[in-house]
Amino acid sequence: MNPGELPAFYLARNLRSSERVAARLDRLCRDLAPLFPLTAVSVDGLPEDSVVRLDAFVKRFEQLQSTLAEGVFRGIALVEGYDPATLSRRDLADLMEKLGALASSARWTAITLLRNRLAHAYPEEPDTQAARLNEAFAATPDLLAAAAAAHRYVVAKGRVPLGGDGGPVP
Repeated sequence: MNPGELPAFYLARNLRSSERVAARLDRLCRDLAPLFPLTAVSVDGLPEDSVVRLDAFVKRFEQLQSTLAEGVFRGIALVEGYDPATLSRRDLADLMEKLGALASSARWTAITLLRNRLAHAYPEEPDTQAARLNEAFAATPDLLAAAAAAHRYVVAKGRVPLGGDGGPVP
């Protein structure tokens, strides 16, 4: 592989990773849907298996947002001739919207802030836990849509080699 092929290689790898995480997040959401909306009372009384699945949901939400932001969006910027090291996260989101790889940079920013709250300040109070989990559950369709939009963009632009399943070659 020559050095010029590296950006597309890493983009393909990150895109494939984001697709796997998105599929798992989508499956978790379908499985957890009967629990939502959560309340302080329902959070306090959850059986252990539900707590474990909600923890997995939070982790997948965080992983997908992070993989898209740090891997896929930066990879798209790079293959499009931009230097992602010179772009703030906000500038990168704006660029993705401008290119058509993201529907709304404002919505993406809200998802990023939510991801940060989930990752860095998980509350002990059941009412705050319920509110954060409800917010993440409600934001998940937009997060999954962002992953799908990035995939469509990369495929439409022919930026990475595709396998027989329409996904990037690992």
